[in-house]
Amino acid sequence: MTTATPDRGVGKCAENHLGSYGYPTRPEHPYAFCPQCGHRIVWQCPACDAPVPSDPDELQAARFCRDCGAPYFGDDPIRD
Repeated sequence: MTTATPDRGVGKCAENHLGSYGYPTRPEHPYAFCPQCGHRIVWQCPACDAPVPSDPDELQAARFCRDCGAPYFGDDPIRD
C-alpha cells in the first residue's frame, strides 16, 4: 500500500527522538534519519502505513502500531 505524503507529520526514531515536518514552522519534507542519533525515523507504520500517534506523550511511548500491532522498529533500527 502506498500513501501520499501528508502536508504535516510527526515521527520518531528508535531512540525516541521526536521529529515533525510541515507548514508553518517545520521542514517541508520528512527526514529519513534522525539528526540527533542517525537512526531511521518512522513517520507511519511500515506494515499498514497508518500514521504514528500525533500526541507527543503517546508517540514517545509507542513501539507498536495501534492499528495493526506491527512493531515500528525491527532488529536493526538504524537501517531497517
